[in-house]
Formats: sequence, C-alpha cells, structure tokens
Amino acid sequence: SIRPKASANRPNRMSHRPKEVAKRPKCESLRPKEVAKHPSSDANRPPIFLEIEKFFDNVLITNKNQMRSYVYKGGKYMPFHIVKSDITKMKVDAIVNAANSALKMGGGVCGAIFRAAGAEQLQEACDKIGHCPVGKAVITDAFHLQAKYIIHTVGPIWQGGNNREPEYLASAYTESLKLAIEHKCESIAFPLISSGIYGYPKREALEVAVSAITEFLQDHEIDVTLVLFDEETLSLSEEIKNMGNS
Repeated sequence: SIRPKASANRPNRMSHRPKEVAKRPKCESLRPKEVAKHPSSDANRPPIFLEIEKFFDNVLITNKNQMRSYVYKGGKYMPFHIVKSDITKMKVDAIVNAANSALKMGGGVCGAIFRAAGAEQLQEACDKIGHCPVGKAVITDAFHLQAKYIIHTVGPIWQGGNNREPEYLASAYTESLKLAIEHKCESIAFPLISSGIYGYPKREALEVAVSAITEFLQDHEIDVTLVLFDEETLSLSEEIKNMGNS
C-alpha cells in the first residue's frame, strides 16, 4: 500500500528538532560584559575578589559563597578558579606546598599540609630529595591527603623587590605546573606562595600568581585553583581596602 503524504497542516517533526540547543555556546561567542557580573551585588563579595577581577578581561562568578571563578582572558575561558578554602581539603590531583629550601616542615600552609598528609611520612619523603632551590619544584606522594601528589616549591623571601623576587615567584608557579603536567595531573591547587612568613606583599604576590598561571594556561590544559585560607583572605581584603583609601 502507498503511505499518504503528510498533510500540509501537520507539523514536520524534523523541522522542530533543535540543531544547536544541546550545545553550549562557545566561550569565544560570549560577550564578557554580559556574563561577568554575579546576580549578587559587589557589596556582598570580599574586596579581594574584586581586586582579582582587575587582572582579567573578565571573571564569571559561579558561586559567591565558595568564591569560585572562571576567568576570561584572550577570548576564552580558562580553567582557573580562585576559592576561599583549606588547601589540604582540595580534591585535586596535586596540591602545592609553599616549602623552604631544606624541605622541612614549617609553619603556615607548609605546616598544615605536613600535618594533614602525615608529618612523619611526608618528611621522610622530603628528606630523600634533600633540597629544592628557590623558584624550582619537586614532587612527593600526598599520603593521607585526597590529592595524589604534593608539589613542593620554594618561593622567594621578599627583599624589597630588587633581587629578582618577581622572577623567582613566577618560576615557582610555572615549575610547579610543569611538574604537574609531567605527572599527568589534570588539576592542581596553589596557595598564595611567599605571601606568609616570607613577607612578599600580598597584592604583588597575587599579581605574579595570576600572571604566571594564566600565561601557562595559554598553551597547556590543566585545571588550576588558587586557594586562599579564610584568615589570609580577610587579611588581604583589609590590606587592599586600606590601599584603596590611601
């Protein structure tokens, strides 16, 4: 038998099938100014986050409580997030320890990482390596952390900015990222290196971190998170606020 032709008034199912709806719009097609602002007002967001935005073409805030951001730079979104959290609890392939050259357990972020990973085991692994120069990085197992690896990098001690501190600090980030790529890591979390007892001014340290990481992401694929402890963030927020009022 011959099937009757579809009525002219009968909708054509194929014509209603969305062709592009299932696909997310390309990052390059998004207009940055339209996606940059979170529905909440700037007054509800910490000053540090407002300061961070200045370093990018744009920032898309996806969760103001976690302060998670996807940065827009050079016409695309990069897998670079900035969060206020405890780096020892990050679910990433590698976390970065702001280490000393002797790779001994220290205070601040370094001490927190040692304690969470298992100080005795981690110290034994570090002792086998023995030393790490400023601006370089070494890697160990993460032991009791959720991460697979701990990358230990040595940032510079701040001496006024005229002793190649920015160069060494940028190298600490870049060398850590290279080591993560070599070990097939798909994600990595950094503290704000050298901004603690090493005395690197936090605003300048943040500028170097953002610049080094985004430059690396231009040519490599890895999910990067810059982690700020609660107290660190509050301290930096207050400092930046004071700078703005000076």
